[in-house]
Amino acid sequence: MAKRSLLVGLVEHLVEAYTFVLVDDNQGAQSAMICNTHTMTSRRAAALIAIPLLAVSLAACSSSDPVAAPVAAPIPVEAAPTVAPIVESTPEPEPVSSCITVAQSTVDALNTSITAIQAGNSITAAYAIKAGERENVYFIAADITGDGMKPGDAPGLWATNDDVTIDPHSGMMFSVNSYATMFSDMADGTKISAPFSSREDGAKDALDCIPQ
Repeated sequence: MAKRSLLVGLVEHLVEAYTFVLVDDNQGAQSAMICNTHTMTSRRAAALIAIPLLAVSLAACSSSDPVAAPVAAPIPVEAAPTVAPIVESTPEPEPVSSCITVAQSTVDALNTSITAIQAGNSITAAYAIKAGERENVYFIAADITGDGMKPGDAPGLWATNDDVTIDPHSGMMFSVNSYATMFSDMADGTKISAPFSSREDGAKDALDCIPQ
């Protein structure tokens, strides 16, 4: 900026020197004209030389002004691939055991006990599950049917220490739920020294084996 001001002053000075004043005095007009002509010539030459220099200097000053650096375009960054979390499936609990179709001799023993209470009542099949907390014990379930009873109205539950899969039946048998106690003459297993319960492991599973 200081160089620019100095050059502007120089041009103003040259322009002022370039201008000459005509002398109105007739006596000194000729000599003044001659003198100013020489002065004008010298100053004109100086001005003609200085003006291009001024233009070059001004251009240099203009080019020295700070220029904003170009901003680089952002480089796109690829997002890391998302990995789905591995979810381990929880295995469903397996049933205590598979439903066992009770041997015919055990079904016959139950029917004998049922008809002793009501001659028209009976069972057609029975299903067993091994008791979860007792050794060599099975829970037996069967649907008791008779006059005025629909399927599912009286699901009886019994317990035995006999192998229910083979004939003949030879072990002990006890009533466990209220239907078995009401519709058969088997001893009430809930009142013995080691009482049975329909809440024991395997009892509900045996009842679930009865076809709906």
